[in-house]
Amino acid sequence: MIVTEPTASGFHDFERLLNLANNFNVTIKVVINKFDIAEKKAREIEKYCINKGIEVIGKIPFDEEIIKSISEGIPPVLYSSGPAVQALKNIALSLFNDF
Repeated sequence: MIVTEPTASGFHDFERLLNLANNFNVTIKVVINKFDIAEKKAREIEKYCINKGIEVIGKIPFDEEIIKSISEGIPPVLYSSGPAVQALKNIALSLFNDF
């Protein structure tokens, strides 16, 4: 799983990791973190993935509760039930359904 953010540098790093994974014939799934801070760029990443046959298994919205949970040292899923945590739970379920 590659987690990327909808920024130019995030996309560049995503491409580097994708190339590395392809060298080892690793199946990739993608999560776009903070997708709503730059929705146009997030859509570009999704389109890129579709064209490459890569599954986007989730998009996590920016959520202040995540920042608070990290600063307090509490796992987000125990700290909040906000939209980012719901996205994280859906991603986890998607991953577990593959087994």
